[in-house]
Amino acid sequence: MKLKDEEKENKIREVTLDLVSEKGIAGVKMATIAKMAGLSPSTLYVYYKSKEDLLKAVFRFVMRLFFQMDLDKEQRDTPYKARVEHLYKRILGFKQKNVRESHFMKQFATSPYYDQQLSAEMKDLSEGFIGLIQLGRDQLILKDQVDINVLVAVIDGMTEKLIAYQAKGKIELSESLINESFQVVWDGIKQ
Repeated sequence: MKLKDEEKENKIREVTLDLVSEKGIAGVKMATIAKMAGLSPSTLYVYYKSKEDLLKAVFRFVMRLFFQMDLDKEQRDTPYKARVEHLYKRILGFKQKNVRESHFMKQFATSPYYDQQLSAEMKDLSEGFIGLIQLGRDQLILKDQVDINVLVAVIDGMTEKLIAYQAKGKIELSESLINESFQVVWDGIKQ
């Protein structure tokens, strides 16, 4: 059995992110990935047994990157609103700097490849993010009668739209615009 090479794995991941960004998940073919990564198809299958296996591995990698924020340890003594603002700006910053990865997350999360097992894994990864939102609900700072997923969607939706508008040249994400957008989000989720 061939040993896996980290450099090849990184190349496969980069090619996959590029292809999904260009063609969407449905347009990704294993043969195309192998060719673009400079590998034979049989070598690609040493690393990933199927397209599903590959896409799930890339999703796990991207989500680990996204959730590298351990919010509780960083800001325990910071006022709650400032902690949420920090989270909001980190999400926005990630999406701004990692456009391909953000596009991949969005595409994959709505694909048939996203299953219950992955959902459970992501729950563990997103614990700090969801925990912060739940803390606000528990302390009656955030709307506690609204499903937590709606509160998360307000934050995520605003960041998605701002990145899309920036990509189309409709806005420039200045510090003042980011602050204004956070205030709109905050007004929407607070009690």
